[in-house]
Amino acid sequence: MKKGEKLRLLRENKNLTREALGSEIGYSPQMIYKIEAGEKEPSMKFLNSVIKYFEVPVSFFIDEVFDELFNDIKTKDLEDIIINKADLEYKGKILSAKEREFILDSINKALELYYKHMNGNK
Repeated sequence: MKKGEKLRLLRENKNLTREALGSEIGYSPQMIYKIEAGEKEPSMKFLNSVIKYFEVPVSFFIDEVFDELFNDIKTKDLEDIIINKADLEYKGKILSAKEREFILDSINKALELYYKHMNGNK
């Protein structure tokens, strides 16, 4: 998902118009439209304003490369990679089955929190 699409998603989740968001973060509705439409790349200053306003992590906007990479990995695939790959390493150490299960559980809990946050159910 592109930065503009993510911006639109955040804005619409809060039921904000471009005008209302612009007023809150100090940018024109036209600028917000251009970024959402992909006509203009947002500056770091703009992104910082959005990140502070919506209280999202910086990675929400700059992990596009990872988004594209992991869009193709289904949940079941991720489980198979973590649970069934006996030689899975982290920092040069092979992870035990218990450590891999803990990692998968942590990912699931983190995603649940993320989806609640994105839906406004903090």
